[in-house]
Amino acid sequence: MLKQLGLAALMALTAGGAQAMICTFEAECFEQDGCMDSGFGFEVTTSDTGTLQFVTEFGDLDVVWSSDDIDTFSGLATGAGADYFLTTGAEGARLSVHLDGPVAVTYIGQCEGGL
Repeated sequence: MLKQLGLAALMALTAGGAQAMICTFEAECFEQDGCMDSGFGFEVTTSDTGTLQFVTEFGDLDVVWSSDDIDTFSGLATGAGADYFLTTGAEGARLSVHLDGPVAVTYIGQCEGGL
């Protein structure tokens, strides 16, 4: 559904030493059609203006709401025609992408690093 972001691109995004959280998703689940392999991933970082962003190959999405507790993070971003809700914890990460329709795609993976 969403374009794949390879490991080399993720490494390039973090070159510069800025503190970031890297999220990679092994599975993509579309509505009731089941899941398939996914190589999708992105970086959660702070912009020059102090705004949290999901940095993806299709654009940077400003996080409009977030909660950062011990060992967990939740964030909501909008843009590129969808709403993106990310939750992370010790057991992994989930990204729920909601498109017009309504249509939802869930990504299952993990996030590493910190903000």
